[in-house]
Amino acid sequence: MSTARAIAKNFLSLTAANVVVKMLGLAVVLHLARALGPGDFGLANSAFATVGYFAMLAHLGINSIAMSELARGKADRSLYISNILSIKTVLGAAAFLLLVLLSFLSPSDRPDFRPLLLIYGLTIFTTNVLPPDWVFLSEEKTKYPAIATAGQAVLYAALILCLISGPRDLVLIPCALLLAQTAATAYLFLIFRRRFPSVTLRFDLTLARGILKETAPLGLSGIMAIIVSNTGLSMLGFVTNPEEAGYFSAAGKISGLFTEALMAYGIIILPPMARHYGEQRHKVEKLINYTLKGLAVFGIPAAAGISVLAWKITPLIYGERFMAAAPVLSLLIWSFILIFGSSVLYLVIVAAGRQNNLIKLTVIQAAAALALNALLIRAYGAYGAALATVLTGTLTLWMFLRETGKFLDVKVMDAFLKPGAAAAAMALALFPLRGASLALTIPLGAAVYAAAILVSGAITREDAETFKRILKRNDA
Repeated sequence: MSTARAIAKNFLSLTAANVVVKMLGLAVVLHLARALGPGDFGLANSAFATVGYFAMLAHLGINSIAMSELARGKADRSLYISNILSIKTVLGAAAFLLLVLLSFLSPSDRPDFRPLLLIYGLTIFTTNVLPPDWVFLSEEKTKYPAIATAGQAVLYAALILCLISGPRDLVLIPCALLLAQTAATAYLFLIFRRRFPSVTLRFDLTLARGILKETAPLGLSGIMAIIVSNTGLSMLGFVTNPEEAGYFSAAGKISGLFTEALMAYGIIILPPMARHYGEQRHKVEKLINYTLKGLAVFGIPAAAGISVLAWKITPLIYGERFMAAAPVLSLLIWSFILIFGSSVLYLVIVAAGRQNNLIKLTVIQAAAALALNALLIRAYGAYGAALATVLTGTLTLWMFLRETGKFLDVKVMDAFLKPGAAAAAMALALFPLRGASLALTIPLGAAVYAAAILVSGAITREDAETFKRILKRNDA
């Protein structure tokens, strides 16, 4: 099976699970936002964002390095996996203890903030420490992680819809998440133990030191990435009020649906990139250019359409209480293109073994995020956080493109120019009708964009043939 066929098969496997997850996730977000209101909705999301800083400490980017090493076949699998699990267990325990300390040192006007923080903190283990999904993904076996992901989403949605009816049930939200993640992790571990019965928690000090040394640059860049992604929401909760955090969270959930759905693709392409980079670099180059073109063709019109129609979409999803989130969504929706593009290039740099080069870039990224959020949130609240996110994302994508361009020929303008022009034509057609029914504007926008794409020739015959080969059942 060719690389393109394998990637397509695995992506569709994870995408099928992601469709279930995102549909259920949308139902959960809709229910929680309407049941809690902007203030409590923002408080819960602020607590979850704060835990994210400590969750990164629990694995320091080890998963990405481990997937690359196992995919290359360079390591004694059982010994390597045993050491990875041991290292992550120690790091997870240390991260949770630091979170407990923070919860007692940080004052809060809300007595329910600390329980939220601590229960969400336990998900460090069920998300970052215990799940062996990275082992399956290194073998490009996406079936088991896909089943676990979908099962977790179903259970979490069922618990939320049954248990949460108002602000008094706030603390039950992290309990439901913890229970659902525990069930998914248990399923993965049962499969994992059957495949690797000899794996136990053990340390080979020499190997462990080597792993930690190799992951240190990636871990630091991961911590910087968490600062970038979580600072806006965390700072809104502390600097302004839970309502502003609620508006930003509501907009971020919609943008996040696109980001997380696309991330499955990023996970899938890391192992083949790691295998091919040394001897068949042209395959990696072709894969990245097609990835960026796909992002442009499908991502830009989605962002442009939502940006124009945000004032109709927001109250439809969340209700009139969240109308103040509409301008935030109109701007923040563009972040999913920036985040996914940067994430793919990040994985290219890792696959090329250049993770040391990420340190400087991610430190600049985090510093920009902190400075922009501190400046803009005080002045503009949730909209300022959205503006800071987009500006930081633009800077990050530019830096990663420059770095990747040092060793690969990345054709950015070829990928983005024509789809961008077609999306601009669509947005201009929709703008005078932005107050009309979505039943009219969405089909109209799709028709205008499709026509513009055909006229501009953004999708070539070669693109169409490549897509057909990827989907072909028996690919040579």
